[in-house]
Amino acid sequence: MLIAAHPDDEIVGAGMAMASLPGLKVVHATNGVPTDPRYAGWAGFDTLEAYERAREAEARKALDLLGLPQTSLIRLGFVDQQLSRRLLPLTRRLAGLIREHRPDLVITHPYEAGHPDHDAVSFACHHALWLLEQTREPVPALVEMTSYFSRDGERVVGEFAQGNEGAMTMLLNQADQDRKTALYGCFESQIGLLSTFKLEAERFRQAPRYDFKQLPEVPEILYDRYELGTTSAQWLELSCAATATLAEEISRNQVWQWERPPVGQVNFGDLARIEPISWAFGYDRGTPIDRPFIEAFLDQHRQDIRGRVLEIGDDSYTRQFGDDRVTRRDVLHVKEGAPGATIIGDLSHAPQIPDSSFDCLILTQVLVVIFDLPATIATIHRILRPGGVALITVPGISNVDFGEWRDNWMWCFTTNSLRKLLLLHFPEHGVEVSSRGNLFTSIAFLQGLSAEDLQGFPAGGDDPHYPQTVLGRAVK
Repeated sequence: MLIAAHPDDEIVGAGMAMASLPGLKVVHATNGVPTDPRYAGWAGFDTLEAYERAREAEARKALDLLGLPQTSLIRLGFVDQQLSRRLLPLTRRLAGLIREHRPDLVITHPYEAGHPDHDAVSFACHHALWLLEQTREPVPALVEMTSYFSRDGERVVGEFAQGNEGAMTMLLNQADQDRKTALYGCFESQIGLLSTFKLEAERFRQAPRYDFKQLPEVPEILYDRYELGTTSAQWLELSCAATATLAEEISRNQVWQWERPPVGQVNFGDLARIEPISWAFGYDRGTPIDRPFIEAFLDQHRQDIRGRVLEIGDDSYTRQFGDDRVTRRDVLHVKEGAPGATIIGDLSHAPQIPDSSFDCLILTQVLVVIFDLPATIATIHRILRPGGVALITVPGISNVDFGEWRDNWMWCFTTNSLRKLLLLHFPEHGVEVSSRGNLFTSIAFLQGLSAEDLQGFPAGGDDPHYPQTVLGRAVK
């Protein structure tokens, strides 16, 4: 698994090594698009959305040139230049991905103060493995590729700031260099910057132990010379705070039970009941356990919530995550007279909605109450504009609603079932599906506990074998 901050970082550090790594997964932590519209303009794009689409297309073109399948790319969608403010969700997301895919080797950035997003990914990789160690799970080897750092006022590329002694150097012959130049050419929006990187070698080393509560031991902090969203003082404050939070969570890890009790001697405690603690998904106790998963997913993809947006039931998430990118909010409801509804209808049969009407659809826990799922996916695809995005969440491990949706509750999902549904109409490269939750959160959710009930417990990480909430992003 190669974990890079931005699209193209993987080519800079390991472009020629990538094709020789079996079963490689390439993780892009950010979308490669800063919120400052000048960056899009410098790259020749009128909008941030167009720039983001181009950045993804460039990365996929490079995968094709390397002969890697499109399914090897995992895009986390965090915002470029903002990653240092998302250290905790990034760390937990990477821990979940490593747990899900179980790589033998993780390749990432060194901690060298070249770009704050690079340092954020380095932080998150080290701490993700730390979290996995605490839960006694297999931990892959951690290896670094070169990025860039500053020395004597100049940006240094292709080397490690502490020197290359002990690093494995892969020398590139002329054919390799020509091929890497072609890989750089896939990233047309970045070609000016990429042309400054050396072609002669790629270097790798075992990741050292860093103290992320201190600035890295490098000649100069490069991102104090440029406006990249974070200064070194801000980085250190954010890094120390995230480290403290993770350490506190791990220190509470004694609440987890590790020993398997003998048969007949399990202590069920408060869970020895045949009626749940709450019948209402935990709403009567606080925040349902699945809501933070849903809202983190929408926050991760908030750049998709733009233009004309259709949300099902109400427009609360459009308002919460759409910011100033939304030009029109619509609400679809199946019941005539529903407050706030602008469209009445059933997504499985909605001929009254014109083709290519929306830039984004938000469907949180909607498909669960629709019987004809293939027809619904066809409608979703039909009413999206080209380039439009459907953000979909569905229950995985769940009870059946006792309230108003009781008689319409049809399905629970796995990542496999949601992916196959979306692929009925969306292209494979446009579909991303994942899950959140684990054994503990699933049991707690079935009992009707709330997120507030779990506050004394550390984040246990996501386990794909216990998908409590399934999340899908589909691009037309």
